[in-house]
This record gives sequence, C-alpha cells and structure tokens, in this order.
Amino acid sequence: MIGNSVVIEKTLAEDGSLLSLKWRSKRLTTSLVCVPPKPGLYAFGWDKKSHLGLNAQRTYVYIGQTDNLRRRLGQHLPKSEINSKLKKFLIDHRNQGKCWYCPLPETLSSHTSRLKLEEELIKFFAPAINIKNNS
Repeated sequence: MIGNSVVIEKTLAEDGSLLSLKWRSKRLTTSLVCVPPKPGLYAFGWDKKSHLGLNAQRTYVYIGQTDNLRRRLGQHLPKSEINSKLKKFLIDHRNQGKCWYCPLPETLSSHTSRLKLEEELIKFFAPAINIKNNS
C-alpha cells in the first residue's frame, strides 16, 4: 500500500495482458466528494491490526461494480441502503470499516468488463454478503 492507494495485479485484461488496478480507500464516515463519478469497482470491509499497528488481515464483506462510483457509494449510506446485511455492516462497522474503490480506465469501463472483473474478485475473495446473496 502506498499512501491511500493499493495496486492489485492479479487480474488479466481482456487481451490477456496483466492488468494493474489502482485502488483508493475511504473510511465509512468520510465524505464522498473526492470519489470520481466514473465507472468502477468497489468493496466494503475492514483491516484487522496487529498489536503493533500493522495490517494483519484484510476482510472484504461486499464487492460491487457501477457506472458511477460517487452515486453508487452514496446509495450505500446506512440510511438509504436496502440490503439488510450490508446496512448492518455499515452501521456496526462505521468507525473501523472501509470502502475501497477503483475507477476503471476507458478500455474496461463497459458493463460487461465491469461484471467480469466483479465476478473474478468475488470468486477470489468470497466476501460474505455477496456469497450469502448468491446462495
């Protein structure tokens, strides 16, 4: 992790080349003003800290994709969230929870590309809320 950015290089682009996704993080209690209104991916979860303050483990509970990150993340505020499990997470973890988001380049901003990337991330991380909703 560099500053507030994380680079993940585990996904292959449509042409088979290695794809680098630059993720940014926000605390659940911060404003969405700096989130761009662009297509992208997002995830909710938290970091478990070791007794010395380093990240010991990251847990993702929900992963999604959208054509407008700012608008979609605004719809996930506790007062407007319709998914009861995600709403409970947002309320229970408002102080230690995080949201990671990744605006996508033009070449990957189509709905089909976003769905494919979202599915890959869900398979890899198995976030509890996504998995329970698909059961």
